[in-house]
Amino acid sequence: MGHFTFARGGAFRRAATRRQIRPSVIIDRIRIPITRPPMNRRHHAVSLLQATQDSPTLARLTALSDDSVARLQAIQSLIPAPLRPAVHAGPIEGPVWCLVLDNNAAAAKIRQLLPALQAHLRSKGWALDSIRLKVRIGRGA
Repeated sequence: MGHFTFARGGAFRRAATRRQIRPSVIIDRIRIPITRPPMNRRHHAVSLLQATQDSPTLARLTALSDDSVARLQAIQSLIPAPLRPAVHAGPIEGPVWCLVLDNNAAAAKIRQLLPALQAHLRSKGWALDSIRLKVRIGRGA
């Protein structure tokens, strides 16, 4: 049994000390408990790779990202060694691939190499219409 406490306005009220208060609605002086649907939770850990494979959208994004990285690895030998750290794989949008560059100087040099890069990728089997170049602006350290 609970105990009595002194509430505002001088009235006594019974404190619910032993029972759990559940949400409910009172209609015509009848208390109807509100029930919630059970939550569907996974009770086991899932790796990031498994989660991306389970979702069609994430699986497609992962495949595009892997393809973009594979393209960059295929052309690494054509990019001058001091320039390689400034070149990053970008998004693939249909037959157009994007390279993300750290600065304008790298973009100018890669722009000169674009015909050779495209020919090399086509010889490796990638269907490619063009390569777009984007320069990162204001990247944080």
